[in-house]
Amino acid sequence: MHDHNLSNPALRDACRHAVLEVLETMFFEIPLDEEVSTPSHEPDALIACARFEGSLCGSLSVAIAQSCAGPLAAAFLGIDEEEAGEEERRSMLIELTNIVCGATVSRLQPSGRLHIHQPVLVASPYACDSPWLRFPLSCGTFDAALWTEVPA
Repeated sequence: MHDHNLSNPALRDACRHAVLEVLETMFFEIPLDEEVSTPSHEPDALIACARFEGSLCGSLSVAIAQSCAGPLAAAFLGIDEEEAGEEERRSMLIELTNIVCGATVSRLQPSGRLHIHQPVLVASPYACDSPWLRFPLSCGTFDAALWTEVPA
């Protein structure tokens, strides 16, 4: 039986490539080092989760270090970091989660149907027992977890 989370090489690879592409093209951010697998996100992280359904069903969670919220929001919105208030930071994290979710699932099911529910900010991620991929950024950490109901 296949793992339905980032223990599965196909899921891990799809998520890894999606995160790297999104960080570079939309946030102008390149990780400082290779990603690592970790059992959990950073404890003080800001977390958003997106559920998806269609050809593949599950959820994707993104957790970013609080120290990354301002720089990532500023890069994404094209504003100075000082202008990136709480609302801009929340909106950026929701949109970042949506983009990474779509990019990941599209890699797994390129011809499939997909509906991504509006990502929501949460205190605890949906896929809490799933391994996480951690990407070290200049501002802190970016963590992602993926869980699917059926093997990809």
